[in-house]
Amino acid sequence: MGLQTTARAEKHYSPKFGSIVAVMAATVGVIYGYDNGSISGALPFLTKQYHLTPALQGAVTSTAVLGSIIGAVFGGRIADTIGRKKMMLLIALGFTVFALFSAVPVGIWWLLPVRFCIGLCIGASVVAAPLFIAEFAPAKIRGSLLVSYQIAQTIGIIAANFIDFGFSFSGNWELMLGISCIPAFLVTLALIPFPDTPRWYLMKGRREKGIETLQKIEPPDNVASELAKIDEELKMNEGRFREIFQKRFLKAAIFVIVFGFLVQITGINAIVYYAPIIFKTIGLATSTSILSAAIIQVSSLLAELISFFLVDRWGRRPTLLTGIGAMVMSSLVMAVLFFAGHFDGAGIYLAFLSVLVFNMGFNFGMGSLVWIYASECFPARLRAAGASALLTADLIANFVVAQVFISALHAFGGGWTFFVFMILSLAAWFFIFILAPETKGRSLEEIHNYWDNGGSWNK
Repeated sequence: MGLQTTARAEKHYSPKFGSIVAVMAATVGVIYGYDNGSISGALPFLTKQYHLTPALQGAVTSTAVLGSIIGAVFGGRIADTIGRKKMMLLIALGFTVFALFSAVPVGIWWLLPVRFCIGLCIGASVVAAPLFIAEFAPAKIRGSLLVSYQIAQTIGIIAANFIDFGFSFSGNWELMLGISCIPAFLVTLALIPFPDTPRWYLMKGRREKGIETLQKIEPPDNVASELAKIDEELKMNEGRFREIFQKRFLKAAIFVIVFGFLVQITGINAIVYYAPIIFKTIGLATSTSILSAAIIQVSSLLAELISFFLVDRWGRRPTLLTGIGAMVMSSLVMAVLFFAGHFDGAGIYLAFLSVLVFNMGFNFGMGSLVWIYASECFPARLRAAGASALLTADLIANFVVAQVFISALHAFGGGWTFFVFMILSLAAWFFIFILAPETKGRSLEEIHNYWDNGGSWNK
């Protein structure tokens, strides 16, 4: 079917429509973030009620991560099959149901499979939501809108931490975990009116719907050229996961997989999941530890907002390198403090400040930009598979940290644990410095050509 007349296209066009849809998709991050934050506050009370060993404490957290790995592996293929929008509706509805189940105080062996199912929803969401955002967002603000997904996650973590603090005096972990069913259900309702992405409609042969949606996003003069670009990308059949390892895509595949692994293995979720336990280790009371974790996440939101406004002006590389540099220094300070063993007076304040800077550095850099690289590195037909590869590597590293951190803290002490995080953060800094492309202001098709050309903009 050909394009409609210019007058009809102008009637469809809404300058803010693409941004509104992208922001709505980003709100899925709120419920993802809430789960991450709520378990950190609930864990001390679960440990007390069910007499959890360090290994079981790790299992409560890592079981959800294990589910998220599986969700990420299959999420891209499902998103290609049923659509980005339907995928996110299922995710939000799943969060609603399993959040309610997690509040049922049957026992630890009930909670573990429920958290695994929550993890399936998380894994699918970290693939589907960035795809939905990237394929709706205008190129000039695509980076900022993808950062908004990370901002939404942090808002969810902050809400969880303050709610955890409110319930910490009664020890009501059931409400800490279960109350997230409310925002999950609201997100489900909010997503219903919106269409799927133009690229997905065109990929599935629904050309009329694809053009109609594209006309809502792009100015009338740009619709024909954007349609031609998408058509060119979609000439081949839908991509399969194994195709990203073909020679022409191999460099991009290696980059996204290693980058995804480094995002998590450097230790951010040791802070997100276990900040109250870390602060208890240095001498703070349980309620004070939960409140301190909440304050840490507020500072992380500030860092993400700064990244939101800078990433499409300053660029991806400077943002990443600055954030990771802060993580290196903060991990080093924490290691020194734990080796010294003096957490009284100034030591406590310095430890708190170090954790705060680490979180700000992560959320300013890797935490915000992982969603950008997850959605930018592959052509449309392989974008879901590429995002799955990056985020599966990300979640595998998350699982390792979630399962091992508490045991490592008990077995080796905080000094060696944070020293390892410092070494890993340093490795991440050099990896980004050597291999990460600057994609600021580039179209998705230009970035695809960069990787096709062996990592060069010049060919």
